Amino acid sequence: MKQFVAVAIAHFLALLIPGVDFFLIVRTEITSGWCDATGACPWAAWGESCPGYPRSLAASSSLSARQRSCTWQPTSTSNKGNNPVSTPHQKTVIIVGKNLPTGLAVNAAAIVAAMMTTAIPELMGPPVRTADGELPSVILAPLPVLAGDADLLRTLWERTCDPESGLTAFPFTKLAQSCKTYQDYTDKVASSPTRELELAALGIAGPKKAINSLTGDTPLYPPRKK
Repeated sequence: MKQFVAVAIAHFLALLIPGVDFFLIVRTEITSGWCDATGACPWAAWGESCPGYPRSLAASSSLSARQRSCTWQPTSTSNKGNNPVSTPHQKTVIIVGKNLPTGLAVNAAAIVAAMMTTAIPELMGPPVRTADGELPSVILAPLPVLAGDADLLRTLWERTCDPESGLTAFPFTKLAQSCKTYQDYTDKVASSPTRELELAALGIAGPKKAINSLTGDTPLYPPRKK
């Protein structure tokens, strides 16, 4: 009985002592905000239950996905409870290279749209009923497709990557468009510096005001011939 009490007290005290998970979650909250820190908690708990899996790795493995999802938030508390993309404060847009052949431009816009709806499923509405059947869901908010040159795409990409912008970027590179298989793409992109990648298209999601300030003067695709 004495041994049981001693072991129980030892375990209780161990629970009171902050471990690596505690400091990881606190650091995440300080550097990335409460949303990322909250996302790290269940991964840390999972790592705790798996002795062979490093807990810090388990917690950190959730951050990239959480960082993307946390960027997309309603900007008005009056819309609490509503789908964030259905509010007037959010916007999505795609910019494609204006010099791309029509087929490649359409292909690039379609892939970026797929990237956006996969990362932000809230963009899509529910299936709709017809008089005698059902149609698949479509996007809830308008998704304009704009046309820009390589310099504009590069500038927008850099500006949307700023953590302070509140925007989420969905870049689709010309390298990806030139590859015939995904393995070919991953092999080539692994040896390519990010800053040297040329974009075929770029999707942006986030606060409407911020997106308008970046793309307000950008023409719709296809650009008019002068």
